[in-house]
Amino acid sequence: MLRRPRPGARRGLHRHHRQALEMASLAAGRASSARVKGLATRIEKARDPEITTTTG
Repeated sequence: MLRRPRPGARRGLHRHHRQALEMASLAAGRASSARVKGLATRIEKARDPEITTTTG
């Protein structure tokens, strides 16, 4: 049985993904750890397609 998404869920998910991208962008430019920078890059690559999907 499929449930209908709650009202505003898509908008909330979009906001969540935008925030993840913003944090990843800041980390990529400010972090001194190579591991943190690598994680930021992976987040950016994973979130871009998700944002495209949630917007449209």
